[in-house]
Amino acid sequence: MRQRLTRKDMKRDEVMEGLSRVVHFVQLHSRQLGVGLLAVLALIAGFALWQAIVAGREATANEELSAALEAAADPAAELSAAKAALAVVAEQFGGTRAGSIAHAYLGTIAAQAADLAAARQHWERFLERHHDHALAAGVERNLISLDRAEGKSAELAERLRAVLAAGTSALSEDSVLYELGMTLEQLGQREEALEIYARLVDEYPTSLYAGQARERTPALEAS
Repeated sequence: MRQRLTRKDMKRDEVMEGLSRVVHFVQLHSRQLGVGLLAVLALIAGFALWQAIVAGREATANEELSAALEAAADPAAELSAAKAALAVVAEQFGGTRAGSIAHAYLGTIAAQAADLAAARQHWERFLERHHDHALAAGVERNLISLDRAEGKSAELAERLRAVLAAGTSALSEDSVLYELGMTLEQLGQREEALEIYARLVDEYPTSLYAGQARERTPALEAS
């Protein structure tokens, strides 16, 4: 039975097809290229070696991350040991996907220890590289809550408005609308918060966030 190709397989096939075209071109023009033939072949060999090194590094990083997460999930294990293992992944494999994911978990550990500055640093580093990862929405929501807790609601409201306009958030639009409404409430901007909640209910009537907006609206209207 023919196996289903993964996105990584297709990408690798594209790379190899590109290299094959280079080799074919070199073969057709070897006389004109002269000594350049050796240089091109050396370049191809170097590229293939680099691809193998990167793949090996990614695999090692994934193994180290899995081990660290297993330690973090073990109730009998010390959290400090899991933190140390995740820190190793983040530091030694910073350029890999696993290295970035380690920062997301380190941020959560830092937040639990009330080290909010470190939590912010880890979460922001994760989002810089993997805004489309499955963990991104949760990490972005953590940063929103952190901004409100640290009195940065004015800047947060502007950023959320910009995100809504550009559609660049890892969060769903109904979630961003709700976070913006709550932020405007905290700023004492009652009318603006009511407008956002009304938009949320109108555009996403079946959303869980729309239900929460409906619950918050009467108190705002009465204030």
